[in-house]
Amino acid sequence: MVGVGTSGHDVTQDLAVSGTAEVSIIQNGPTLVVSLKEAQAPYALYDEDFSFEDCDLLATSFPYPIYSRSHQHLTKKNAGTTYCLRASRSAASS
Repeated sequence: MVGVGTSGHDVTQDLAVSGTAEVSIIQNGPTLVVSLKEAQAPYALYDEDFSFEDCDLLATSFPYPIYSRSHQHLTKKNAGTTYCLRASRSAASS
């Protein structure tokens, strides 16, 4: 599979899960694998009892440096869980 960003990963996963093809991914840098719950953490605001318009306004009202730091914090927070996920996959394939 030759793709860009997560689109390449999404297509590769779909092909593998459906059994359509045996696939491999080659990429230039590391990948951080997180659970769906962790990936959705930055968007928890949308689970509250607010309109989408209000959530969008709140989500986009932060200055970019603060927004960037919050995602960096979430990434570091999830690193331990990510390690466990990788370790369990390695053990399962042994």
